[in-house]
Amino acid sequence: LGFLLKSLSRGLVVSFSLVGPEVRPEDRKLPVPAEGEPHADPPSTIKMPALDFGSDVELCRRQTLRLCMTNHSAIRAEYHLSIKMFNALCVPPSLAIPDANAEQHRLLSDKHEPTSTFSSKAGRDHTVQKIYANEDKAVLAANDGVAFLVIPPDGTLEPWASVIVDVVCFNNMPGMYRSELLCNIQGLAPTSTSLKVKVAGNPVHLASNTVGMVLKKSGSGSLDACAARLSFGHALVGTEKVRKIIKVVNDGPIDSRVSWHVKAKRAADADVVQAAISILSPPVGRSAPGARSEADGGSEPQLVSLSIKPHPDLTKPPPFEVEPEEQVVPAHGNAVFRVSYAPSAEGEVHDGAYLVADGAWMDDQDASSLAMAASTSQASFHSLVAATVSLADASSQERLEQITSSTSHVSDVSYQTSGGVALGKGKRDSLRNFLQVELDGNSVRPALALDRALRGPNLQQFLGFVAWSTRQRSHHSFFKTIVFSNTSPSRLPCTMHVAPPFYVSECTTSTSSNSHLSNEENAALDALPMQGRRACLPPGAVLVVTLQFRPVSLVSRAHDVNEQLRTTTSGLFTIQFVNGDSQSVELEGTVVEPTILASPPLFDFGRVHVETVCRTTLQLANPTVVPAKWSIEHVPAPEHVDVTLRDNDRADIIDDPSCWSFDRDQGLLSGPTLPLTSALAHMPCGFDADGKRRPQSLNVCFSPSVQAPYESRFRIKVEHGVDFELLLRGHGSYREEDDHRVQQLPHP
Repeated sequence: LGFLLKSLSRGLVVSFSLVGPEVRPEDRKLPVPAEGEPHADPPSTIKMPALDFGSDVELCRRQTLRLCMTNHSAIRAEYHLSIKMFNALCVPPSLAIPDANAEQHRLLSDKHEPTSTFSSKAGRDHTVQKIYANEDKAVLAANDGVAFLVIPPDGTLEPWASVIVDVVCFNNMPGMYRSELLCNIQGLAPTSTSLKVKVAGNPVHLASNTVGMVLKKSGSGSLDACAARLSFGHALVGTEKVRKIIKVVNDGPIDSRVSWHVKAKRAADADVVQAAISILSPPVGRSAPGARSEADGGSEPQLVSLSIKPHPDLTKPPPFEVEPEEQVVPAHGNAVFRVSYAPSAEGEVHDGAYLVADGAWMDDQDASSLAMAASTSQASFHSLVAATVSLADASSQERLEQITSSTSHVSDVSYQTSGGVALGKGKRDSLRNFLQVELDGNSVRPALALDRALRGPNLQQFLGFVAWSTRQRSHHSFFKTIVFSNTSPSRLPCTMHVAPPFYVSECTTSTSSNSHLSNEENAALDALPMQGRRACLPPGAVLVVTLQFRPVSLVSRAHDVNEQLRTTTSGLFTIQFVNGDSQSVELEGTVVEPTILASPPLFDFGRVHVETVCRTTLQLANPTVVPAKWSIEHVPAPEHVDVTLRDNDRADIIDDPSCWSFDRDQGLLSGPTLPLTSALAHMPCGFDADGKRRPQSLNVCFSPSVQAPYESRFRIKVEHGVDFELLLRGHGSYREEDDHRVQQLPHP
């Protein structure tokens, strides 16, 4: 009787592979062979794959690769993973592995609150990126520009099971970085694989919260923090410089020196040159070389001079300046630069230029510090090997010595920057034109827009007053309000001036904020030749100015009747701005005076018996729009008159106002009435419903007392208007034929 014993002895076998984010460890678990069945053959290759994070990794963005370790045996083993260079200094809370026991007993949690400040997806993403940025600062505190983290770094590899490890790459500096992932599994020789990442971008960029600056979009449609447009808006011609501030932020671990310079913007016609052609006449008595006479059948040639000059836009320096031109932007800090724009003093013009920055890195680490860091990393690696050497067999001991000797050049390991210069072995390549700001400014002449189209005969801004002499100076017709609007995007400090008889009664602005004059603006206004009320209009503000017309006299004393009815005074309302430009509104004040016209102005009653009364009717008209309040008064004849100038007939004329009587001695006549030539015409139906256009009737009676000629002058006095004089004549008689009550006998 015999027995056949057959056995297969296999050691620990572990394979490595890269998996995607959707793969779980349970998905890679191997089936456990049944008792007595042969084990599956292990994979042909168990070498760790290289971990390449990519050649175009975005700056300040985390990248994760997942390494899967599969146990192809029934042996349980402990593992430990570490980073050879650029090790993370800490584990960020967002990547920390939670305690399963603590989470199991917790009923309520506030873990979601820091990332759920905003309800929108864009808001939550912004919050998460902000939290990640603060965590990355602690991870990258060594200022190496990159850091690698293994999660979890150690654990247990169960039989026939798989473990997935996350290798996270943090960065805040561009360049090519290389390191190694060291793996030590209990029962196996230590192994390693390479880590490689190339970071693209620039940690030095423009702050997006600069007032007046707009970031441009890149080719992918996202905002480019290294290209922007800074607009100075509209500045007044000939004023002081306009200043704006731009902020440069350095998110990297190394100080950077930024140098600015202004470049002229290439105009559309910059390739055009100025050419001038002139014809030169040859000296007297000499002809041009090769000239032919007219007898030879040819015309005499002329010498031509051609001059070419460059386009003026290429020689004119841009009106932009930056202060300071060079400054160090500290690591994880920012620096402020002041950009100024000098408006043109010649007139309105559009200015543009480019503000371009060159940069250079200022490394505080030298080669000795880098060697010290490398030796420290090498020592830590040797200590790790010494701690795990007892776990390996003799063959593992040989493998360990090979890895140790192969890593003896760790002091020479360095990473390459985007310029190709090794860290700690020399200066970095300077950055050329890595920041670009397009500058834009406009020099404009100040002008305020009126609320209405006030235009005079020559299309100039014009404002007219029409007042009645019968009204008080407090009447609203003596006041006019003008509303000016500041449609430009610039502040407009100004002063207002007007000459008598016009005055600024009131001046208000639509806003009280940002409408106060600064000390510089007051000093500039003090230097102006015209002084008056001052105001400052912010962009979009409204200036309400109330002007008053106060004539010296409301009643004219001119001798011409046409001039007496309308008295016109001209003036000028001037707004002078802080740069010296002015805007004027022509003013015209007109005072309209009422008057009374009587028809007929001279009436002769003829011969009237002393015991009778003769009557007639006069028509009164008002040709003006002003209501005329009138009254009748007698004008006495001059007492001292040279008798030699009188004839015998006029010496007997009696001026007795008691012989004349009127049915009314005062009244009010509105106008304008119909002319006196149409006073007795029949008014059309509905044409004069209120009776304002019909002339008034005035009945006059003449009753002489003695037989003598009578002549009296009466004045129709118009209150605050032009008077009118009326001359009445008659002759008293004792003769019965002059008595209209006696019927005349017929002639035989």
